[in-house]
Amino acid sequence: DADGERLYKELLRCGVVVRFFGTQGGALSAHVRLSAPRSADVPRVLAAFRAARDGELAVQNERARVAAVAALDAREGERTAFLFDLDGVLADVSQSYREAIRGTYQHFVGRALAADAIAIAKAKGDANNDWVVTHRLIVAALGADAQHPSFEDVRDYFEKLYHGGLWRREKLLVSKRRLQALADVAPLALVTGRPREPDTRRFLEQYDLGELFGDRVVCMGDAPAKPSPAPVLLALQKNGYRSITVCVVLRRHRRRHGGRRRRRCTTHWCTACRG
Repeated sequence: DADGERLYKELLRCGVVVRFFGTQGGALSAHVRLSAPRSADVPRVLAAFRAARDGELAVQNERARVAAVAALDAREGERTAFLFDLDGVLADVSQSYREAIRGTYQHFVGRALAADAIAIAKAKGDANNDWVVTHRLIVAALGADAQHPSFEDVRDYFEKLYHGGLWRREKLLVSKRRLQALADVAPLALVTGRPREPDTRRFLEQYDLGELFGDRVVCMGDAPAKPSPAPVLLALQKNGYRSITVCVVLRRHRRRHGGRRRRRCTTHWCTACRG
């Protein structure tokens, strides 16, 4: 996609961390992904995106470039929404879903799961469903010649552990006050791979977040799974939007900073999503 490639190169020149999916084909071939490692970077990244999208950053003087971005950022009429993933963004699942993976693995394999095994499995991609990830880890550990538990058996044991009490260990990672501050600026929506009942509903009720998200919640089974853009597009439809700028908060990760480890959110911006 020529426009996508032009946008990609323009954003690189602006110092924005961006990935272009045009070489991969498929549903994401016309998409770019923007990253804003710090919250303070979000306005600059969004402004640069708007400017690059409109082809108005073809200026060589850096001072003129910054002025152009600032002017574009002040435009009125831009419709914005904040779309959140749930696990690892709003909910700390290290002692719930991750512990269910470890417990299920030990039950079927007979030994503890390596400390970094889940992270490695997630990094390989196509790992949004923890039931599937757990089954893969078990099959790989038992070997090709062994008798493997069925996916259904693994799923059922996982659910037994999770709903048996692990879900109570989940903590809210972002204060309700901060979410309310965002909701005062633009609508919030939730896009998660969790089942709606009871997993998602129960977490929202536990931390009294239901009113902030309303019916703008997309869960497992509502649309094709991520990384398909369908869940995000459905969330936009629930907002009644056809062409908007969207901030999608996908995950939290740890970074070293001054000898300490700090949690950061990875934030991606996209625009012009049309139904």
